[in-house]
Amino acid sequence: MSVSVEQQLRAGLLAQSGVTDIIGDNLFLVQLPQNPTYPSAAYQRIATVPLYTQENTNQGTFGYVRFQITGFFQGANSGQQSEAFAQAVTAALQTFNCAQLVQSPPLLGTPPNYVLGRRMLVQPQTQPPIFMCVIDAKLWYIDQ
Repeated sequence: MSVSVEQQLRAGLLAQSGVTDIIGDNLFLVQLPQNPTYPSAAYQRIATVPLYTQENTNQGTFGYVRFQITGFFQGANSGQQSEAFAQAVTAALQTFNCAQLVQSPPLLGTPPNYVLGRRMLVQPQTQPPIFMCVIDAKLWYIDQ
């Protein structure tokens, strides 16, 4: 059974108490459900860059993907929760490796995942306002 990079990302993030202490298991693919419970988060693949070589017969099975991970927060401590979420996701990305085959021994000391950028946003037209933390992450992967 194959495991998608999306499944690996979700499992990796929810395996970290720093993330689940903030959003629980409210982590959704692409968009939040209607009338979500806050805090919540959504993630989506925004780019896939497979790598090709002249010698390998398994072309394009290794490369990197970019994900947008967005946290949504509402309430009195939304700004603090947003910052804590960004720090928790950044730390969680260093705990799993999508470029490691499941059946093989660990080859890399540090997972090759990192945050390319992040920004904080506020949706002031909502009452109370919804704070958002948008994280752009890069993960190396191998098809499994």
